[in-house]
Formats: sequence, structure tokens, C-alpha cells
Amino acid sequence: MSEATPPVEAPPVETPPVETPPAGWRDGLDAELKDHPSLAKYDDVPALAKGFLESQKLVGAKGVIRPAEGATPEEMGTFYNSMGRPETVDGYELGEFQPPEVLKEFWDTEGMSGMVGKMHERGLSTEQAQGLLSDFAEYQAGTYGEAVKNASEGKTAAGEALKTKWGLAYGAKIDLAKRTMGEAAAAVGMSATDLAGRFLPEGGMVGNDPVLTEIFALIGEGSAELKFVGGRKSSVSVLAPEEADAEIAKLEAHEGYADGRHAEHKVIIAKLDALYKQKYPETQEQKA
Repeated sequence: MSEATPPVEAPPVETPPVETPPAGWRDGLDAELKDHPSLAKYDDVPALAKGFLESQKLVGAKGVIRPAEGATPEEMGTFYNSMGRPETVDGYELGEFQPPEVLKEFWDTEGMSGMVGKMHERGLSTEQAQGLLSDFAEYQAGTYGEAVKNASEGKTAAGEALKTKWGLAYGAKIDLAKRTMGEAAAAVGMSATDLAGRFLPEGGMVGNDPVLTEIFALIGEGSAELKFVGGRKSSVSVLAPEEADAEIAKLEAHEGYADGRHAEHKVIIAKLDALYKQKYPETQEQKA
């Protein structure tokens, strides 16, 4: 009996491996980033890194790029902060700022705070804010100085004009105008000095304006025929040339002027004599 022949084992068949395409470097990103055109040109992470470094060189060369038109307030805020603006208004270092000496009495601290807020809103850096405040204060000081100079010159011119118009009555009328202005100032809770120093829109001051001075004098004369102002008797006894002319014409038109037997004739003549002496003081000096 013959022995059984063992089966011959066939050699194993090797199956070639199935090649799967390598996963893309953007596959793990969100859909919004994965399909972004700016990333499509980079084949792998090393290419992306290289591109990023190159772009940083450009940013360094051109400076910080301003956001495009229509950017959100947050985007603009980030941009301003990167340019040196403090995070908040309180971040401005303005503690050493002082207004010019001539403006300290009038400086509007509350208004300055509002201005600084606008500076922050517009994106100014601390250095820019300090510079703008200093420039503004310097301009205001110059404007104030010019106004004071003009007011002083206006006072001189106004005084000369009123001296010419009022003649010998100038001193008395100026005194009356000042007292009347003082009464008006007190009525609104001001001092006469404060009212006189108020600047007018067209320049000059209340106390230096010839028109207002004349108005105050007229108000004084018209108050109780202005024999009484502020508890004091008016000292106006000398008339301005125009006023003297009017009074002369009135007296000469009186029936007692031409009638020597009239009861008031002598009084009228005496008044006319006094008025002519006021009107022509140089004649009196020549006689003396």
C-alpha cells in the first residue's frame, strides 16, 4: 500500500497596496477658511509659513495698513490703538498741561475734557493730543491778547470821540454813565468791573464802547430827570454842545427873552449867559 502524497501549498499571493491620496493640509480647517482664495495658492504648511513671513516684510516696509472704508468701530479702534492711541480717554497723559497764564482765569476745564474725548474718538495719540491742546491754548492766548490790545485802543478812541461830543460835560457824563452801569450790573448779580470787562461780539469791551457809554449816560439822565441814581444826586450840571444849543434855542423862543419887563426876563438872560460860557469857554479865557 502506497503512502499518501502531502498537498503542495501554493505560495501566498501578494496584493499590491492601494494608494490613497495624501490628506490636504487645509482639510482640517473650517469650511470658511478651507476654501478661502488666499490659502488656495499654498500647497502645504511650509509654503504657508514662507508666504506669511514674506507678507510681514511688506507690512514692516509699508507700516500699519489702515482698515478699508466701511470698517467697524472695533476695527478702527484696533487700528488707532496700534498707532499710539491710549485704550481709553483716561489714558491720555495730560497732567502736566497748563493753560497760558493770561487764560487761567477763563480756561474752560469742562470744555477741554470734551475736546479730549473727541481727540480719542478721532484716534489721536497722546503726543498728538498734547500738541493740539498746546497749539489751541497758544492760539487762544494770542486772540485774547489781541482783543485786550484792541479794547485798549478802542477805549482811547472812544474817550476822544466823547470828549469832542460832550465838551465840558464829559467828566460829569462819564461819572453818571459809570454809576448807571454799576446799578445795571448789580441788578443782574455782577460787579461793575465784570460788566465793563465783558467783550463785545464785534470787539472792544462794554466799558469802552462809546455807544454803550452814551446809552448809560442817557439812562442816568432819564431816571427821575436823572437827578437821582443809586441813592446819589446826579452831578450833571454842564451840558454838551448840542444840548446847550437846544437849551439856548428854547430860552430864546421864550416870550420873556425879548420882553425886558417880563418877570422871567432876567432869569432867562442869566441862563443864556451861562450857556454861552459853556459853549464858548475859549472866549472866557481870552477875557481873563
